[in-house]
Amino acid sequence: MIISIAWKNVWRKKSRSIVVIVAVLAGTLAAIFMGAIADGMVNGKIYSAINTESSNIKIVNKDFLVNDDINANLTINDSSIDFLNNAPEIENWCTHLKITGVAQSAHSYAGVNIIGIDVNKEKNVTNLYTYIIPGTGDYFEHKTKSIQVVISDAIAEQLNIKKYRITDEVLDKLTEYGIDIDAIKKIETIKGKRFLNKKKLSSACRQLFSQSDYNKYYDIVRVYSVYYQHNTRLNFSFSGADSQLRFLTARVCGIYKTTNLFFDRMNVFVKDDVLRQYADVKATNIHEILIRIKDKYDPNDLKNLSGIVKKLGTVFPKAKVMTIKEHSTDAYQMKKVAEPKMYILILIIYIALAFGIINTMSMAILEREKELQMLRAVGLSRVKLFIMILMETFFLTIIGTIIGIVGAIFSVMYYHTHGITLFDDVLEQYGFSGIIYPELTTQLIVITIIIVLATALISSIVPVKHAYDKEKTLI
Repeated sequence: MIISIAWKNVWRKKSRSIVVIVAVLAGTLAAIFMGAIADGMVNGKIYSAINTESSNIKIVNKDFLVNDDINANLTINDSSIDFLNNAPEIENWCTHLKITGVAQSAHSYAGVNIIGIDVNKEKNVTNLYTYIIPGTGDYFEHKTKSIQVVISDAIAEQLNIKKYRITDEVLDKLTEYGIDIDAIKKIETIKGKRFLNKKKLSSACRQLFSQSDYNKYYDIVRVYSVYYQHNTRLNFSFSGADSQLRFLTARVCGIYKTTNLFFDRMNVFVKDDVLRQYADVKATNIHEILIRIKDKYDPNDLKNLSGIVKKLGTVFPKAKVMTIKEHSTDAYQMKKVAEPKMYILILIIYIALAFGIINTMSMAILEREKELQMLRAVGLSRVKLFIMILMETFFLTIIGTIIGIVGAIFSVMYYHTHGITLFDDVLEQYGFSGIIYPELTTQLIVITIIIVLATALISSIVPVKHAYDKEKTLI
């Protein structure tokens, strides 16, 4: 009976109740969706760290971690290879020869890590080959007499291999995109000109457009006008195993772009045997071992990796065996820090909503002063009065929360498939993907519901106190 009365009381002032419900709905939807975006950002970074950069486990010489000394290497022999091939936890593994050097093109230079890889093994451990930009080549797939190197989009920009040019094809694409015809005519005035980098293209566009039009059109023009000089020859210089300066000339066979700009700015890849030959490094010496763990061992649970980590420490006693907690500290720590912060944010949102609920319920109590007095007169106990007001508060809160959760679930499902672009240039500067795929966890929903119930309980206390204080017969 009390519940039925509480439900009817909620809808006495429909407009007021709907306003509260909509506020709770919006707060719930925003809180859960923001939490899903945060999870998507962090999990995307962890995915990149594991699948593209360092895999589940990385083994490195302890001295190499300190100074990147070419001679601070690991020795791999038949027994260690046998262990890596037969350990039940290990799905695949690969090795890296990693040398710090300088890459130089005809126009510029850049400091890089030159990484020697076994192409076939690398594909079984990392997915870097899937990030080759269409139209820029391939991942060592075509045989050639020249030495091949795969570089990143960021390094191509540094070395002026990535350039910009307005052509008829670019103008057609911009027209199809829907750019204003007057803007197209202005862009047409720089048709045929080649810009060595985006700064020069930006300068040219600033001269063509007003500030508002520049903000509107520049990024579109930049994306459509980019082109790469295929098969460009690069010269690499680095110190060999004997500390003598060595040189290697290679042609760009492919250009990749991952979601981590830090990674892209530093790493180029050549075949392992080529780099060994030019650096004079023995075939048994390596700098890194990357290990992919089988899914059935839940490689994302670091506790499950403790056993294989100990075994690897025995096989490679002079090495540092690192899980994602050590080799990608920023990604791991970010996940640990992000979760509690999101729950604090949800709590803050509901605290703000609680004030609105308290105000609404207090107004309702004041309007029903005589009614509450009559209910007390006919025998309604203080406990039942509290339950009635609590249920009214609960109905207001839970209706908005349920609708908000359902809306959040459908929103996250959509954007988890299609992705959402938020401040892509800024995010990429900090190693995140420019496209975020939100991820919704059961834990986030459960904690949101717990906070909702706590909010309803707390929000009902003040109106009840007002009722007791206002009507002396209720004390």
